[in-house]
Amino acid sequence: MTSRDESSKGGPEPGFTVRRLGPGDIPSMRAFNALFGLAFAEPDTYGAAPPDDAYLADLLAKAHVAVLVAERDGTVLGGLVAYELDKFERARREIYLYDLAVEAEHRRRGIATALIRQLQAHAAGRGAWVHLRPGRSRRRPGARALRPARHPRGSRAFRPARRGPALAIGSESL
Repeated sequence: MTSRDESSKGGPEPGFTVRRLGPGDIPSMRAFNALFGLAFAEPDTYGAAPPDDAYLADLLAKAHVAVLVAERDGTVLGGLVAYELDKFERARREIYLYDLAVEAEHRRRGIATALIRQLQAHAAGRGAWVHLRPGRSRRRPGARALRPARHPRGSRAFRPARRGPALAIGSESL
């Protein structure tokens, strides 16, 4: 997915690409991990004991783990990690967006929204809903670009104004 000019408070971010990392993307995964350490002000959590390349390659090869990054010229500007779970109450899957971060100087320029939309496209291909994990951020990334919809369980859900799978936020108000 390549960015389009999406207006926001900070102005559009010029040409970045959003993609899912695979087993051969170890350098991008390490940059993604470092970005999370800075964004969450937890450099020791994300950098003190980094896993080896074999572990990361195995993690990125798992179908139920989605690591998406926004890059420009090989530099990671932002990213998210999401985990897919098979549900027991119905024959379906749900993808939980666990963490999302964008480098400080690139925030409010459509990157988080582009990452979430790419996750929605990934989820649609797998027949899954996407759930956000509330709590990490005071502001839900991309929330202004999303409009209310109904989730099958009746919780508040959000989806892009265009057709696509929903993002379930739970019962917490925006």
